[in-house]
Amino acid sequence: YTITLEINQICNFSCKYCYLGTLTNKEMSFKIATNALEIAFINAKRHSDHRLWVDFVGGETLLSFNFIEQLCQWIDKEIEKNHLKVTYSITTNGSIINTEILNWLISRKVQVKISIDGWKDIHDQNRKRNNGEGTFHLVYKNLDLFYEYQNRTGIRMQATHVVTKNNYQNLFLVVQYLVEKLQMKFVDSAIDLFVDWNKKELDYIANEWKKIIKYIKNRNSIGNPFIWGPLIDMYQSEVNCKGCGVGLVRIYVRTDGRIYGCSANLNESGYLGNVQYGFLTKKIQECKKRTIISDACVKCSLEKKCLTKLCFMNYEQDDEGKKMPNAVMCYLEKKKHQLWIEYCERK
Repeated sequence: YTITLEINQICNFSCKYCYLGTLTNKEMSFKIATNALEIAFINAKRHSDHRLWVDFVGGETLLSFNFIEQLCQWIDKEIEKNHLKVTYSITTNGSIINTEILNWLISRKVQVKISIDGWKDIHDQNRKRNNGEGTFHLVYKNLDLFYEYQNRTGIRMQATHVVTKNNYQNLFLVVQYLVEKLQMKFVDSAIDLFVDWNKKELDYIANEWKKIIKYIKNRNSIGNPFIWGPLIDMYQSEVNCKGCGVGLVRIYVRTDGRIYGCSANLNESGYLGNVQYGFLTKKIQECKKRTIISDACVKCSLEKKCLTKLCFMNYEQDDEGKKMPNAVMCYLEKKKHQLWIEYCERK
């Protein structure tokens, strides 16, 4: 069972594509955090592995490091009482790590995700400080500390870059840079779904994916593998098409205690309840249905292997108000399937 806690809406960056929009500069209260976690404890105990995954996000999460440290001490005691196991993860912009934070991350084996969009010119296009200055140098100077974390824990840190309108043409080169120059062993390429993509641009992205898959196969052949997020999606779609379990095995809790399925939809349609009064029964029933199937889905050859129809946090509506899968995700789902058949099914 996974709970993502939006620890704060405070940040020293002002990224163009931030899904939170205008930040409130507020931090989650200890009471809201513990109420949310108590909900997670109840649900985690219903699962056979009795494991809870606690994911910390912001804002810049590490600006609330002292809060997180105290919260984890509380979690440790409660986990023992509830006979659960816990895994922690954190997303950071990488700018404010220090030796104290490093040692804490290592001691708890926290899984680390760093947001970095590529080399300086690419990164600084979208990831700026509040005064408009680029931020690449703030992340780059701290990479040695993150490498130390990786070496001492044996855990791959994850680099996440956002693919959007002004950088998608460099998608392959960015992945190559993150792997070869910055020595990242796990790279995720997240498509910005909050902008309008056209078919030509999406075809370009799919072609960049093809280059990346060939690159992965080549590195595998010489014993230098790395993990790439979209390839995991392709595997899940083809081999284990069950969806992410949003609302059922994972929730996203905002700074003010409102519960959502995930960060992809923080609007009213994604609202599932709050930590004070619990879940909205009707919304959880919708989560259990799990699928959004339009007339086009029924006719599609990928209907039984489609993750997009399971993603009702990103759904759209037709002219009659009926729910239908996100058009961009739908188009890319077909591209992923084609690439899997062409490059990944072959032994």
